[in-house]
Formats: sequence, structure tokens, C-alpha cells
Amino acid sequence: MLIAGAILCLVASTAPAPALSAGRTTFSVSSFGAAGNGIADDSEALVKAWKFACRIPRSTVLLPSGHRFLISPVTLQGPCNTRLTLQIDGDVLAPPGMGYWPKARRPLQWLNFKWLDGFTIQGTGTVDGQSTLLRSVSPANVSQHWYVSGVKPTLIRFYSSFNVSVRNIRITNSPQCHLKFDSSGGIKVKNITISSPGDSLNTDGIHLQNTRDVDIRSSSIGCGVKPTLIRFYSSFNVSVRNIRITNSPQCHLKFDSSGGIKVKNITISSPGDSLNTDGIHLQNTRDVDIRSSSIGCGDDCISIQTGCSNVHMKNINCNPGHGISLGGLGKDNSLACVSDVFAEHINVENALYGVRIKTWQGGKGTVRNVTFSNVRVANVATPIAIDQFYCDAGGGGARCGNRSDAVGITGVAYRRVAGTLHVPAGAPGVQRRPAVHRRQHGRRPACRRRAPPAAGGLRQPLCWKSYGEAMGMIEPTGIACLQRSNGFVMPLTKPFNYTC
Repeated sequence: MLIAGAILCLVASTAPAPALSAGRTTFSVSSFGAAGNGIADDSEALVKAWKFACRIPRSTVLLPSGHRFLISPVTLQGPCNTRLTLQIDGDVLAPPGMGYWPKARRPLQWLNFKWLDGFTIQGTGTVDGQSTLLRSVSPANVSQHWYVSGVKPTLIRFYSSFNVSVRNIRITNSPQCHLKFDSSGGIKVKNITISSPGDSLNTDGIHLQNTRDVDIRSSSIGCGVKPTLIRFYSSFNVSVRNIRITNSPQCHLKFDSSGGIKVKNITISSPGDSLNTDGIHLQNTRDVDIRSSSIGCGDDCISIQTGCSNVHMKNINCNPGHGISLGGLGKDNSLACVSDVFAEHINVENALYGVRIKTWQGGKGTVRNVTFSNVRVANVATPIAIDQFYCDAGGGGARCGNRSDAVGITGVAYRRVAGTLHVPAGAPGVQRRPAVHRRQHGRRPACRRRAPPAAGGLRQPLCWKSYGEAMGMIEPTGIACLQRSNGFVMPLTKPFNYTC
């Protein structure tokens, strides 16, 4: 009996006695060793309290008022018993930068919830992402700060969770998105406050993705915009030359509704993992000459959007980045017109794409008369892509559904595109969808993989309803996927001036 009693006592002591009130069982993180001083890492105490509360119906995990809890990235997951609540009455603080915990704990979200049903977050406290502490970070650690680094996690994320309520809390200063629901349903958000500075980067308030049955009400949300470093609007006969542009929060150099643009001998640089940092962005702009420049960024080195024509690019080095890109065009069933684009003597290295055309389904208009010539690629995941099923990560739901309308693409030529292809394992942002060539008229060279034949050999091209011709020495030999009709290239089913 004494031995049995000792064993029973040992088992019972593994969990602090919970508080019982109004039919609920409350597990305070303070009872599990949380210091609550804003300095010590209280993540372990939170996870322990969660695991015990998860097992018991009508339980509450409490972060009590009057304390500041520093929490490293954690995943709090189910399935749990019904009606679990996270009561945030104190302040919950994220580490101010990616250098504040080991590399193995640098996810894309901070508080990550998944596989929950019937869960509630509420309280009188604040969830603080601390993304505004840049000025207080020592110079030695400034590159590790969320605001500067390319790694910016979401503050609170629910994945595959249902019947979730978030109410009466304040969420502030997220490094990126504040509150995100992914692949979830039955969501209720009420009486919450979200705030971050207007100049904070990519800080969406509430982000919904593959989520249904959502009710958001009686809330106040203020979050950041995505500033471009240098922008020209409705400007003509502009020259930009011999300057260096670095580390833009978003696009480095943008021309909108302009014309007669000359860019020469400039250098643009930002880390390859920085988000949405296009090098040069053109929109509704014509008569453009970009040459003898070096661009390295975390997105398209040169991005050409709707309304652009007579664009010439020559002697451009893109390393790293997403290559030279037309699009995405036709988003939200919009009209897209791009014509007379010429890129020659282009060098693309360490990039996701080489030269690419991307259009959303449901769009209207045409892309025509585009030539890429003398393009060298090295360590590029997809050297050539025409994707008429483009849908970025934030498109989701109806935007990515199948549509019968599409932006027509015709008169596209690829001449002397050569180099090496490589797909890095787990590369961020690599689209798993294969490149789709549709209504294409042009030459389609392929590229050799860096891997030896034993490791995969040559990567085969993929086409669908693509019309064109392939000539000259091409590897892999023959582009059988390009189609012809009665010996002639298949024309568009609608005339070029259908909408443009």
C-alpha cells in the first residue's frame, strides 16, 4: 500500500492543481513555471499548460494580467476536448528577431494553432510581435531583426481548425500577418483590435485562405502598407543611371503611367529571401529602354505589367531573383495588354525563373510580339515558363478556380536560351505547378540540368494546347508537345484587337 500510494502521489504531482471556476478548469502558465517578466522564455510553460488543458473538457489556459510573457515560436495543436479557451489577460511578446532563437525554431508563423475544433482566444491582454524595436536593437544584431531580415513570420495562425472564436484581445506589431486562418471553418472574430505602424511591411490584419463560414465584426484594424522605394508616376522622358538602390521594403524602382524611360548602369540589390522586392516594376508605361544593369532581389528582377509596350532590355544581370517576368496579367478578370517586349543578352543566375509569362484565368486581352534572345541561365529552377493558370499564394478560393476566358498569348520567340537548370530542395516560393504553354507561337529551347543523368538527366518540357515550332539544336531533342494545325501555326480563336 505504501508503494502504491507513492506511485499515485508521483503521478499526481506532474501537473499543478488547476483552478475550478464556473464549471471551467483553468491552467495558469504561472503554475507551470512561467516567469512572466518579459525576459525569460516562457514557451515551455505555455506548451505544458496547453497539453494538460487539451485533455479536459471546458478548460482554460490562462496568461494572467500584470505579467509579460516572452514566447518563442510554438505550435499549439489538437485534437483537444471541447470548448478549450486561451485566456490572454497579460501581454504576450514575440522575440524581436530571428536571431533570438535557434535556427531550428524559425518558422513562418509565431503562434501556430492547428487541428482544433470549438476553440476560443479571448482576454484583456496584448499580443505584441515587437516588430517596431528596430531602433533599440544593437548594431551587431540589426540584421537579425524581423524588420530587416527576409524571414517574417505570421503572429497567430490557425490551420485546419473549426468553430474557432477570437474575441476581446489586442494584437500589435506583427512582423508580417497578424491573424491568419488557413483551411479552416466556422470562424468568429469579434471586438478585437489589431495595430501596427503604417510603414510596417506586409502586415496584413486578418488573412483568410481556403477558409469558409467566417464572421468578423465590431473590430478595429490598422496595419502597414508596402512602400516602394522609388516611384515615378505620370512622368515622361525620365533617365535613371549610375546609381545603386538597396534593401527596399518592397519594389525598388517603379514606373507607373509613364513613358520615354531610360535606365542605364544601375545596381539594385536586396537579399534573395526578401519578400516582394521587385527590382524594376513597369505598369501602364511605354517606350522603355533598360540596359547595362545588375539586379538582385527577392522577386522579379524586372516585372512588366499591363499597359506596357515597346520595352527593350539589354545586357541585364539578374542574380538572385525570379528572372524577367511579364505578369501576372488578368487578375480578377481584368483587361491586360502587353506588346512589343524585347529582352536580349540577359544573364540569370540563382533564380526561380529565367524568362516567364504568367496570366490569371478569367482575364482578357493579349500579350503579343515578345522576344527573348541570347539568354544565359545558371542554377535556375525553371528557365522558360508560360503559365496561364497563374495564382499566387494569396489568390486562394474563387480566384484560382477554372475559367474559360484567358489572356491570349501570341508571337512569342525564344532564341538561344542556354545554361543549367537546378531545383533546390524546399526552395521558398517555387511553384509546384508545371509551366503551361498555351496559344504560344515561337521557339521553345530547353535547358540542361546540372545534375548528371544518373540523378535525373534532362528535364522534359511540358505543354498543353501550345501551338508553335521548334528549330535548331535543342535539348531535350524535339519539343513534341508544341502543336501545329494543318501545317500552320494555330492562330488565336479571337482577333488580336479583341479587347486591346
